[in-house]
Amino acid sequence: VIAIAKVGENRRGPHAASILADLGYRYDSSTDVAQADDPEEGDQFVEPGLLPSGLAHVPWRHAMVDSIQYLRRKQGPRKPEELEARWVATMDRLAEARATTTLVVHAYLSGTDDARFSVVRRVLGHVRQRGDIEVCTARTLAERVLAVRH
Repeated sequence: VIAIAKVGENRRGPHAASILADLGYRYDSSTDVAQADDPEEGDQFVEPGLLPSGLAHVPWRHAMVDSIQYLRRKQGPRKPEELEARWVATMDRLAEARATTTLVVHAYLSGTDDARFSVVRRVLGHVRQRGDIEVCTARTLAERVLAVRH
């Protein structure tokens, strides 16, 4: 389970992480940074880490979330082909930088629209074809962070 505690503009509130830890959650997937609506203005890479509460933190960026790109951009929604080109370019930069990103795809949005689902298939196909990018779940990233702590 990914817990996203929102306060204001997609930021974790001051008590959210400790409450989640008390409830037995192992990680948080909120973001701590203000983000530009245009992914060209911001860094799409993330650095999973450990929060003071003991929770692992697996952050995300607006540029890598389908619902933000298709529904909530101030400049208007992206077309599937635009998003595909941006995500493929990000994955290529990711591999070159040996960095991490989180790709957030919602079943209700990209899973029910053929054009949008094709974007997900082609981006993941591109990643697989490269062969130098590891794909895993947020849970796996969180477990790695927690393992380092011990």
